[in-house]
Amino acid sequence: MAEPPKPRPTADELEELLQLVQRDPASPAFVDLGEAYLALGRPREAIEVGTAGLRFAPDNHEGRLMVAKGHAALHQWKEAQAELLRIVKVDRTNRVGFTLLGEVLMRRADYERAVPVLQHAQNLDPGSPQVLNLLRPGARRADARRAPPHPHAGGAAQGRPPTASPAVPAAPPRPPPRARPRPSPARAPARRRGPRARRAAPVAAAFEAGGTDVDDGPTRGSAAAPVARPPSRTPTSAATRPCRRWRRP
Repeated sequence: MAEPPKPRPTADELEELLQLVQRDPASPAFVDLGEAYLALGRPREAIEVGTAGLRFAPDNHEGRLMVAKGHAALHQWKEAQAELLRIVKVDRTNRVGFTLLGEVLMRRADYERAVPVLQHAQNLDPGSPQVLNLLRPGARRADARRAPPHPHAGGAAQGRPPTASPAVPAAPPRPPPRARPRPSPARAPARRRGPRARRAAPVAAAFEAGGTDVDDGPTRGSAAAPVARPPSRTPTSAATRPCRRWRRP
């Protein structure tokens, strides 16, 4: 983490610390025993020892910091943040506590809160390369989060998952087109009948009534059927009438 690891303890040193804590559970030696477990890569045993020691000494910030390191070694960032907040709220000059808290916040992608915490740690130790290595990328990512999104770039370009576009309501279905009424067929204008057609009309009516053919003449023994002739429109005068005296026999 932020602080360089301590040298590995020997088996005799570990056994001596273990016997000391067993004899006096309230002894501050539980902090050294937990640090020895962390150096050996046994963070779970370090958390157990530190939790038992904090029951007798809850104000021991070094023991609580050791427990926070154990949670961070197990990638339990939420539990580590809770322990570190208890330290920095009381001790505003704890450089290791602020540095570790800034790293935990960056692990949780909370760059907006990690930057001021790391800046405070840098004020406590301006020459610390560990704080500077954490502050630079944290400041860049925090600025990228605060920058307005580009109109043509999605959320993935700024380190955030792309947001879904608002659903556009579907357009209502268009009504089917109305069937246009078909135009009725135009009737042919009635032809005006000429004078011949008007003269032949009474003749045809007479033949239909009598049933006599025009070309057939009267047969023997039967009376000649009267032939209906259309009246002449030309008035007959005495000059045009045939003379009955000169009728042929």
